[in-house]
Amino acid sequence: MASHPDSCVTIIRIAAVAGPNVVPGGLTTLFTPVMFRPIGCDPLWQFLHEEDLVEVVTTLLKQKLGGIFNVAAEGGMHYREIIKALHKPSVVLPGGLLRFFTGLSWKLRLQSRSPGGVELLMYPVVMNTEKLKKAAGYQFKHTGQEAFMSFVNSQRKA
Repeated sequence: MASHPDSCVTIIRIAAVAGPNVVPGGLTTLFTPVMFRPIGCDPLWQFLHEEDLVEVVTTLLKQKLGGIFNVAAEGGMHYREIIKALHKPSVVLPGGLLRFFTGLSWKLRLQSRSPGGVELLMYPVVMNTEKLKKAAGYQFKHTGQEAFMSFVNSQRKA
C-alpha cells in the first residue's frame, strides 16, 4: 500500500463466518459430542453472517475504500452461551491439562484438529469494527448470535 499510493488496497480481517450456507471448516469443533472448557475461561467469540460478509465486501469495493477493516457483527457470544445453544455437555479442565491432552492426542493422531485451538479457545481475537462503520457507514443486518444460530440450525437440518 505504501509503495503504490495510487492503488486502492483494501484488507478485511473477518470474524468466524457463519450462516445457513457456510461449510463448517473451523467451526466443526463445535460439533464434538462433548465440549471442553478451560477453568475460568468464558471468552467472547465473534461471528459474521455470510450475507453481511458479501455486503461489506461489495460496499467497500463500490466506495473504493482503501485500508484495513475489522469485520464482525454486533453482539458476540461467550463460550458458555455457545455450549448452551448447542445443548452439549462440557468438561471443565485446567488450561495446562487441556493443552497437554490436546497436544498428546494430536501427536498420537487421535484427532485432526491442531492443539493450537486451545489457545484460540482461551484467547480468541475480539475485533473493534468502529472504523468500518464510520468509513463505510455500514450497518450489520445480522447480529453475531443470529449468524451463529443460523449456522447451527442449518447443520442440525443437514
